[in-house]
Amino acid sequence: EVYNLSDMPIARGSSDYGYVAYYAYVVHNTADAEPLTELVVGDYTFAKSGDRYFLVKYSGLDTDIVLDTFKYDGGDITEYEIVRQAFEEAYTVKSIELTDAVKVIDENAFSNKGSLEKVSFEKNKSLTDIPKYAFSWCENLTDIFFAGTKEKWNKLVNNAGRLGLRDTVNVYFDNQ
Repeated sequence: EVYNLSDMPIARGSSDYGYVAYYAYVVHNTADAEPLTELVVGDYTFAKSGDRYFLVKYSGLDTDIVLDTFKYDGGDITEYEIVRQAFEEAYTVKSIELTDAVKVIDENAFSNKGSLEKVSFEKNKSLTDIPKYAFSWCENLTDIFFAGTKEKWNKLVNNAGRLGLRDTVNVYFDNQ
């Protein structure tokens, strides 16, 4: 969380200005902005800023997880962003299914997951970008399932090298 009280145009995830906001979930531009609130929902830790939610950590031991909506005492988390290294300690996860609840994936969100074998975007049609290195160094990742065409996938990832995927990863499309 960064409070930018300068005239500099500092943006979340930016490496400008000395990486001051590179790992920030939120950049506030006023001193009276509402601070982040932490929520723990089962094995998932979220940060909340206003009406925005950020999945910041998964600490469970499940092998297959579905990233969908979450319920907690204060309401429902119906959409959220997955931040950098949110799955850093997810050593047992073999498959991940992302639903439309996931609106943004940050760079390195799932990187270094040696256990990860399969990722499914079949129930997520709302992502507009998958950033570089989102799945880099996932040595056992073999299959990605995508709800759309190869052309849409290429637009989503910009080019295959940006994800840091090995050449042996198969991407399956709706029309295959």
